[in-house]
Amino acid sequence: MGAAVNIYSYPILENELMLNLASGVDETFQTMAHTNSIFEKAFTDKNWKAPAEYSVYLDFQTLPAKGQIRFHFTQNALVSLYNAMMGCTGVPDMVEVIDVLGEISNVCYGLAKGKLNREGYALGMALPHPGKTSDLPEFTSDRPNMVIPFRVFNEICYIQVVIL
Repeated sequence: MGAAVNIYSYPILENELMLNLASGVDETFQTMAHTNSIFEKAFTDKNWKAPAEYSVYLDFQTLPAKGQIRFHFTQNALVSLYNAMMGCTGVPDMVEVIDVLGEISNVCYGLAKGKLNREGYALGMALPHPGKTSDLPEFTSDRPNMVIPFRVFNEICYIQVVIL
């Protein structure tokens, strides 16, 4: 029988969430777009702002913690992912690309949620909200943002977790 997970320790939750989200991103990209992602060193920053053009956020909760998961992509990365997933070339309609961003985040979160829930967490369903990064809702947290940069199609993108 495995050791019980202390869900009251936010740093453990944040680390486990980040590791499983990174794994979910990698698995999703390999399966859906037949491409790999290369992860860089994670960091924390209380005032970090995403430099990418497009983002998606999902609200999550696992008692007593709640927060947001945000995925940030450059337009070039998203267009390349869309084309790889759809077997297309050229410049697609950005509305469709933004829809794909929502689907990618949903799959990544679902993979991470499944693994974490088997380890004793109780993450629920989360609705993705994709769009332009400039349109993201503001949030305030006493905790620093956890950020993992990663490369896909040689573009730098980010996973961000904020415990509220």
